[in-house]
Amino acid sequence: MAWSNNRKETIYDVVINSQHQYSLWPEYKTLPNGWQTVGKSGLEPDCLNYLNDIWADLLPLKQHWQMMHATPNRH
Repeated sequence: MAWSNNRKETIYDVVINSQHQYSLWPEYKTLPNGWQTVGKSGLEPDCLNYLNDIWADLLPLKQHWQMMHATPNRH
């Protein structure tokens, strides 16, 4: 059974959006627009451990792009 009133028993999918931000989403719920699964699912601690291993930088992709293309402020 994927759904449970007990959060410790709920199966989650690891999901990602277009800004390369990750989240956990209950497997039994429909994903919101703009999110897709990454192929990892399991109990919350397992999914959080997976995210800890792969997601080193929490900045959204847009912010990375802005930082990389920012003009240095010269006075």
